[in-house]
Amino acid sequence: MPKKLKVIICPRCRRTIPSDSFRQHLSEHKGKRKLPTEFSVKAIGQKPETVPLEIPQFVFSPEMKKAFKRYAVNKPTKSSLSQSQMLTKFEVSLKDVGANYSSLRVEETNEPTSIEVKFDKKKDLILTYNPLSIRSYTEKAIDGLLLHEACHVSTLPYTDIYIPDVGDPDMLRFFGNSVTNYDEYLAHVELVKRFRDDPRYEGLREQQIQLFTNFGTIANATKMVAVRLQESGQNVEQFQSQLLEQLNAIVYDSLFFFVANDDSFRNWCNDNSLQELAVFVGWIFEDFEYIRSLNLSHRETRHKVMASANLSMSVNPMAIFFNKILFANTTKALHEKCIQEDKEPDLARMWENRRQAYSS
Repeated sequence: MPKKLKVIICPRCRRTIPSDSFRQHLSEHKGKRKLPTEFSVKAIGQKPETVPLEIPQFVFSPEMKKAFKRYAVNKPTKSSLSQSQMLTKFEVSLKDVGANYSSLRVEETNEPTSIEVKFDKKKDLILTYNPLSIRSYTEKAIDGLLLHEACHVSTLPYTDIYIPDVGDPDMLRFFGNSVTNYDEYLAHVELVKRFRDDPRYEGLREQQIQLFTNFGTIANATKMVAVRLQESGQNVEQFQSQLLEQLNAIVYDSLFFFVANDDSFRNWCNDNSLQELAVFVGWIFEDFEYIRSLNLSHRETRHKVMASANLSMSVNPMAIFFNKILFANTTKALHEKCIQEDKEPDLARMWENRRQAYSS
């Protein structure tokens, strides 16, 4: 799945800024720094399903594309692979995972991403990659990423994501991101199970560790956003969808370490006073492990993943970046309602146990 350019929405001017440039951008706005002392969130209940809709794709603005190009150009070159070499390497990975497919083509893109495979129900594969982006990766890391993409082909019937119409574009994206996180988790499970002793595993691991710098940027920028929102008298709750977007970006990239039983991410969280971030990602991982153990159909699995995502929204996303786990006041009632009405009672009990652990 794609490694997207991480972005932050400025609470002052509402511009979308690449995370690597956000600190400099925010410094241009005047104001005194003061940390928020209280947090509050509202639990959003699951809305009835209507017609399945494809989630809206994130559209990169010309400004973001230029920022990404500047960022990528300044990174040291570690590899130089041609399109035919990328094709050959990917074909090897597909063979190694035993993936069945009808056709395959490789395309270059200028979009701010690295490597991504997409395919329909007929398994017509399209591998896209940004040559400017991947040249900063070692060939070992590229091999690991290609093997990971091949694992998507062997674990998914197709890559299109369809989400029930929840009547809110932000929530549509949130549920879509949550399903994407589960798909990423499945590919990690396959790769770790079958290729732990393969050099490509270590290549992927090294690349995932490189993303810790992004995590730190997201966490620090998010806290700065909270400060600016409070200074301007704005309510943090209106920033909820953007906070969930940033948190989901970290969940997406850090799940690998939970699947691999690797302490690198937890150690990074400890070193950066973000232990509760590791706790939260661990909860998502536990939900995914449980859902996978049920051996449900693809459709049923995705409904279960969305139920997990809905329950996770009772945790205040902003507080996590300040190393706190805070549940909304309505959480207990929400869990009780789910259990009484037999709406995903198993997941509701899991989240209620977590709430109780942090309410004592």
